[in-house]
Amino acid sequence: MAGRQAITMLHVSDMQFGAHHRFGTDGMTDGDREHASLAARLLKDLAWLREKRGVAPDLIVASGDLAEWARPAEFNHVHDFLSDLAEGLGLARDRVVMVPGNHDVNWKKCEAYFLNCQGDDHDPVLPYWPKWEPYFAMFSRFYADVRGWPPLASASPSTTFSDCHQDGCAT
Repeated sequence: MAGRQAITMLHVSDMQFGAHHRFGTDGMTDGDREHASLAARLLKDLAWLREKRGVAPDLIVASGDLAEWARPAEFNHVHDFLSDLAEGLGLARDRVVMVPGNHDVNWKKCEAYFLNCQGDDHDPVLPYWPKWEPYFAMFSRFYADVRGWPPLASASPSTTFSDCHQDGCAT
């Protein structure tokens, strides 16, 4: 690995945006809301690290349990959080990696899918796509302007981005 620069990664996990999220902003004024969000607090700490220690993230990894119940409104909060974090760090959207967890599956939609299959007298088809629809909507909106972004599809609910530099490409 001689000649390679280090990459600093910010890993955030298990935020579980939803009704029980600790950094909720309901009932706050706009001025208070700006300073009470998880993104604002993280950005303040990260600014201190950059100023005092010279450390700044090159990449954000947001993993597992981004939402509490995988409801669309929760994913709106996830979108806003990751957007604010990336913007505040001066990172492009392709420098943000999302890895869903079990809380990012909408179990009510999954249950409804199985009931519909049973009611229509046909077998469920992997990967039981409806359970991913709220996550996918947020994912699509977040990466909508990323050039070369390969969209997720019900037949292939995973994706990769190519990372090409002068030393070659990695997928």
